[in-house]
Amino acid sequence: MKNSVVYIKSAINHSFGSGFVIHQDEEGCFILTCQHVVDEVGTPLVENQTVEVIATSSNTIDMAVLYVNELKLEPLPLQIDNCNSADVEVIGFSQFTKSLNQKEYIHATLFENPIELLSKDSGFSYNARKIKAKEGV
Repeated sequence: MKNSVVYIKSAINHSFGSGFVIHQDEEGCFILTCQHVVDEVGTPLVENQTVEVIATSSNTIDMAVLYVNELKLEPLPLQIDNCNSADVEVIGFSQFTKSLNQKEYIHATLFENPIELLSKDSGFSYNARKIKAKEGV
């Protein structure tokens, strides 16, 4: 899993985020990230390469798809079925200093019951499941 997660940084400011490879073709990789990451970084870079924003979401779902030429990383398999385990691992980047960003795992609990998220702009809703980081794991 760790090799499928990428650091997305801004070419114009100090913002950053993460995404993960969902598909690889002969030319490069498709990366799934959050729309708010694309909005915050402005001009996204992955592995210091320019990123093409393939798709962005409407106001209802916080997702975007990026494409990076010449990047070869293993796609992370997406889960189709329901998750029956309450224990999950989350991986992403945290910023310790302006020059050091570290990819790290967080052990967490996935809540069983979904919550409804409402878009304040469009009135649409969708269900999501909450996670809570475990301390000291």
